Amino acid sequence: MTDDVSLVVVTGPPEAATVAVALADRLGCARVSLGEIEDELAVDAEDTPRTWLRYDAEQEVVRRLTEFAGAAVLDLAVEPPLEGERVTALVRRWWDDVVEVRCEAPGVRYDGWGAARTVVLDASRPLAVGEVVAVIRRETVHRRRARTAR
Repeated sequence: MTDDVSLVVVTGPPEAATVAVALADRLGCARVSLGEIEDELAVDAEDTPRTWLRYDAEQEVVRRLTEFAGAAVLDLAVEPPLEGERVTALVRRWWDDVVEVRCEAPGVRYDGWGAARTVVLDASRPLAVGEVVAVIRRETVHRRRARTAR
């Protein structure tokens, strides 16, 4: 991955996972998916309620992000969506470099969780990955310049 982005967090309906895949591919970085980690854990825990697995999956998300030094696309496009404070807790270590990509569709709105830099996508339209990547890079460069100027 280039130095353009540290951590991109994709939120929204489960279908928004395709946005996370496309962004990770275009940015040349790892993708960490909460939903996929939950599925992995569920294979060995058939009798465990999915809501319980979510907590273990969140811990695994942090472990994987740490392994990638926060340089990844984090796919949080799951149902039910995580509450804002839980998302913030997951990414606290990388907070200064987070860009949220929030996917919304007509009639389905997801609340933001307070990231300083947020890109809102209309998930009902075709995805223009290049445009989203350009916005993410612009936001990241702006933030790094501001931090350097302090």
